[in-house]
Amino acid sequence: MSGEIDTLERAFHLHEAGMFEESLALCQGRSDPAYDILAAENLASLGRLDEAKAAYSDLIRSVPGSARLHRGLGRVLELQGDASAFREYMAAVRLDPGDRHALTRYAALLTERGDHRAAIPVLKTLLRQRKDLSALHPLITSLIAIGEGEEAIAVCTQYGSCEDDHHLSIRALIACRRYEEAAALAGKASAADPLLRRLWLSSLAKIRPGEAYTRYREVLDGIWDPELAFEAALLAKQLGYLDEAGDLLQQLLADAYDPIYHLTFCDLLVREGSMEQASGEFSRLVSSQLGALEDPESLILIIRKYIRFLLSWKPEKEVVKLVSDLLAPHPTWFCLIPLGEMYEQLGDHVAARDAWYRGYRSDYIRGGLAYAAYLVRAGDERESEKVMLYILSHLSKVQDLEMVAGAIVHGEEKLYRKRRISSSLQQRLLKDLPSLSADGREILAVTSLYAASGALDGGDYQACKEHCLTGLDVMPCYPSSIRIEDFIPLLSFAKEHALTEDPVMLRRGGEEKEEEVSLAALLNLDEREEQVVDFIRTHTETNEMELRTLLGTRRVAGIINGIIRKAGDAGLSIIERRGMSEHGEVYAWIGT
Repeated sequence: MSGEIDTLERAFHLHEAGMFEESLALCQGRSDPAYDILAAENLASLGRLDEAKAAYSDLIRSVPGSARLHRGLGRVLELQGDASAFREYMAAVRLDPGDRHALTRYAALLTERGDHRAAIPVLKTLLRQRKDLSALHPLITSLIAIGEGEEAIAVCTQYGSCEDDHHLSIRALIACRRYEEAAALAGKASAADPLLRRLWLSSLAKIRPGEAYTRYREVLDGIWDPELAFEAALLAKQLGYLDEAGDLLQQLLADAYDPIYHLTFCDLLVREGSMEQASGEFSRLVSSQLGALEDPESLILIIRKYIRFLLSWKPEKEVVKLVSDLLAPHPTWFCLIPLGEMYEQLGDHVAARDAWYRGYRSDYIRGGLAYAAYLVRAGDERESEKVMLYILSHLSKVQDLEMVAGAIVHGEEKLYRKRRISSSLQQRLLKDLPSLSADGREILAVTSLYAASGALDGGDYQACKEHCLTGLDVMPCYPSSIRIEDFIPLLSFAKEHALTEDPVMLRRGGEEKEEEVSLAALLNLDEREEQVVDFIRTHTETNEMELRTLLGTRRVAGIINGIIRKAGDAGLSIIERRGMSEHGEVYAWIGT
């Protein structure tokens, strides 16, 4: 035993000395997990990342509950550029909240993703537990990013770190709208620091715009800075100095072309009443961006503004021809959506629906969202529901899921009010919960609140309680559209009216989850079959057309036959046919 300990120590010291090949050689052929762990670390240090990944994955299966292993796998995945690295760091932090290396990398990846609300508790832990002052700057930056300027100032004051970093102090003051203090602090050192100069001028513009414009011109006379020049042009436009704003914008277009500068120049010409010149500039802008197709989000904004401009001074028929001729060669969602909006505004719903539908066919996510929203406005809620169910069942990226979820929950059409849409959304969000950002978890909390309210209206007090507890459980810190207090009245009402109690936590942590997992394993269901079983179980009853929409295939009858056959072989009855309807065969859940 003493010899084994000496060998392990020697292998460890070799690893620490950077002699990874020699350390790895000592680790090979051993049966002790300690050697396997060190071997995986050596492989990672040698850059043999695929081997290291496999080694760590095998070890995690055989030695569960090790924060060190999850942190090691996270490091390997990060080196490979795999976005799932943050999930391994998250697992390491959950297993060992004191693991400084895992905490540091987890916080860094969260801030890189822009998920500041999720990063803040991690950064606070680093600062509090480890007195790690390197976490201070990102913590304050994250607080400012989510609008928590007062807390950012309090943290600055507590640690005294902002005395040497005026940028942070000023940005925190601006986040609190304390522009006078921000301008005073930035003005002291603005001459030597371009960023402080910009913060000073932008703060001054909020409180004394006339003085700020004079200062902008003084700075620009000495140093030409496109960002400052654009800010000065916007301020001149705000103050009514249209000629000066135009001169600045034309100089920007000549020296540092940007489509946003061009769009602002078009708006300025419209404000001046130079409609013919504005028309020419708008046409050139749209044509150039259609040729580049570099930024769809900006392009759709530009096209919308162009259409609005044309409708403000030209006959409708002429506008329709101009826009149709311009966009016809580009049948993409970002061209078809503003086209559909134009036709809808003009009352031509046949052309509008055609444009929206073609946008859906161009991009089932972004075009589909716009098409579904139009269908609600047009009164075809059933078709809208089908489109949304199709979108939710085919999403593969978490970013797309969160974008769709935001449109459902916060969109003007209130798509969340359709029970099947909200139920399907909630299932998808729960399925991808480990990968959701703080924004995604907040949307899930809001969805749970709506579901709890719906359950209460239906007299299902147990479901109301479950949805409330889910919402409370997933809600991130610093929520923007929901509060813990929103769930309390619903929980109180459900508790007052429930005739029996079935503890949610016991059921969720116990046999129900085990039974659900074992059903798929018992029947050996493939991915589509499991999707159908989950859908029918959730909705109790469905039909062939809805399942076609869910799966994106016409082979529904064959899939149902396969499920029923597998269940029969296992001695179970879970789905039954209930005849025909106008939407095809009807299927019902009869399992327990």
